[in-house]
Amino acid sequence: MSYRSRSIDAFLDSIASPQVTPAGGSTAAVVGAMGAALCEMVCIHTIERAGANTADGPRDRRYTVDGPRDSHATADALKHSRKVFHTQRDHLLTLADADAEAVDALLAATEAAESTRGRRSKRAIGVPLTIAESCLTILDEAPTVVTQGIGSAVPDAITGAYLTHAAGLAAVFTVRTNLDAAGDPDFETQIDDRAADTERAIDAAFEATIDAETTR
Repeated sequence: MSYRSRSIDAFLDSIASPQVTPAGGSTAAVVGAMGAALCEMVCIHTIERAGANTADGPRDRRYTVDGPRDSHATADALKHSRKVFHTQRDHLLTLADADAEAVDALLAATEAAESTRGRRSKRAIGVPLTIAESCLTILDEAPTVVTQGIGSAVPDAITGAYLTHAAGLAAVFTVRTNLDAAGDPDFETQIDDRAADTERAIDAAFEATIDAETTR
């Protein structure tokens, strides 16, 4: 059964169990999806408010620091952001399943050929790296919703950014924890570099999101 169709309680029970999966990677993916959902929620509320501010009606000055922003332009920008958050939320739930499948396959490969174990190890490393990169995509978009979102809802976007930041860094940690098992020095170097770049970008995007809130 896919994790996306489980209740929250059932998912937590499956983590706190003798089973090996779901573990860190799947959990990070679900937390990142929650962060994306919070940012998406702020987009929805702001778009609804912007829709109420027609050309013949009032403009909400809380949309911007410098003065009233065109409500239609705000709605257009956040429609794009909402699509990004929704797409990444769905992607992360798919990755939660993929991570568990990759770990289960790796554990089942103890007696398999070395080439098979190597391929499965690389997949068990690649999935959490993809989770981290998905979290980065969410954080790259977060400053837009923090800057343009309706003021009363922006704290929820910030909470979403905190969750996504933690999930992204946790996924990078998972990558590094499993990297030595790949048995391929060139692959390990490539992935380690990619993980380091992703980690730095996650931190930078998170700081940009917090800066956007403080200068709003």
